[in-house]
Amino acid sequence: MKVGYARVSTKAQRESLTTQRETLQADGCQRVFEDTASGVKSDRPGLAAAIDYLREGDILVVTRIDRLGRSMLDALKTLMDLDGRGIRVQAQDVGLDTGTAMGKFVVHVNLALAQMEREQMIERTREGIEHARKQGRVPGPKPKLTGQRKAAVIAAVNSGMSMTEAAKLHGVSRWTVQRALAES
Repeated sequence: MKVGYARVSTKAQRESLTTQRETLQADGCQRVFEDTASGVKSDRPGLAAAIDYLREGDILVVTRIDRLGRSMLDALKTLMDLDGRGIRVQAQDVGLDTGTAMGKFVVHVNLALAQMEREQMIERTREGIEHARKQGRVPGPKPKLTGQRKAAVIAAVNSGMSMTEAAKLHGVSRWTVQRALAES
């Protein structure tokens, strides 16, 4: 059985979702699962439902390979998981079919490249942090409360104002207020 999966990032892209659905149905997909969620979000209930629905020998069809994951590595892990369960994947944009020897080869090569890219990114990030520290800079976001603002927030909470009220008053999150109290 062919099962389709379509995803768009925002509700404004409903036309694209309709186009994906029609393309998947024209390709013979008997059922199409959908998500409207950013690709960076790990919570994609439509994809999870499609994967749960699939059985050995089924084919998952997507219009674009990036529909399967938050990153290339994530998409490739999904491909490997499905392959391990005996489920083929077809990606229309790159002509990928994991049911063929060439399709499996392409997946393995891309997985190796994605892993290498991920490791290089981690290495570059560590080097950047180390360089910043050597120059006396502290990596990460700048504190939202410093000096007088931090003292004002602490004083407000100590005088009986709730953390939520103090946060609203100073335009920060409740967690920022909580962190400032913990640091004092």
